[in-house]
Amino acid sequence: GTSLYPNDGHSVEDLLKHADTAMYSVKSNGRNGLQHFHEDMARQSKHLLDLESRLGRAIENNELEVYYQPKVNVTDQSITGLEALLRWKNPDLGNVSPAQFIPVAEEIGLIENLELWVLEQVCKQLNTWQKNAIEPIPIAVNVSPVRLRYRDLANQVITVLNHFQISPQYLQLEITESAFIEDIETVAEQLQQIRDTGVSISLDDFGTGYSSLSYLPKLPLDELKIDASFIRKIPDCGISDKIIKAIIAMAQSLEIDVVVEGVETELQLRYVRNLGCNIIQGYLTGKPAPALVIEPLLQSSEKKATASA
Repeated sequence: GTSLYPNDGHSVEDLLKHADTAMYSVKSNGRNGLQHFHEDMARQSKHLLDLESRLGRAIENNELEVYYQPKVNVTDQSITGLEALLRWKNPDLGNVSPAQFIPVAEEIGLIENLELWVLEQVCKQLNTWQKNAIEPIPIAVNVSPVRLRYRDLANQVITVLNHFQISPQYLQLEITESAFIEDIETVAEQLQQIRDTGVSISLDDFGTGYSSLSYLPKLPLDELKIDASFIRKIPDCGISDKIIKAIIAMAQSLEIDVVVEGVETELQLRYVRNLGCNIIQGYLTGKPAPALVIEPLLQSSEKKATASA
């Protein structure tokens, strides 16, 4: 982040403050960049400070909710799993996008509390479904790269599972590539400890950023999710066809399940089927929704799976 005298400030204090504001902008947009300060950033900085303050009180004010999005087997339309997605509705700000508040939570050190809260809510919901005679289904909980730096994650996960009497097979932790790009060996060791507990590991958004097929054999993965950006290019796929086929072939050779994200049209569905991938996630088969909306879908899915068997 940079600022220059005299346009951006007349004192060292102002110039440093504005350079810091510009640096924060770089961090919130993926890091590893250069940004010069401009006046809009000052307004944005005030907004972020307000967001930080409100986010710190969101849990105690009961403003957060977990939504669930299904992963669906297109062969029999059964739900194979769910992804837990955090939603925040503030009385003054309305619905705040995760793209806005998750980077803020990571920056101010609140992400651990938020992710622990989501984990507890997911396990609590699984426990409720078990008591209501609804067959539990694996639920994926997102883990930020920041959280993976702490080596107590496996113990924390087991503690929560035991508290709600949930078998580890019904929990999945979902990571992104940025979690391991700097130190793949350390992260792989951490993930293996978690996987040894019986919790499965999913790699989200594969195909973007630093993606490399060479990473896959080094990581203890159970599932790989192909990024929605590939599917959006249909029917003009071109090189994407070869990339997706290579990803699927590599994953299958390593016995890693493949999920294609972002499927929104019948055309995209047919394309995915032709690639030999049967598990999809997207608006075509299910939007993120509260547990009460998802529950009847799970009951219907049970009947379809039973009929198929």
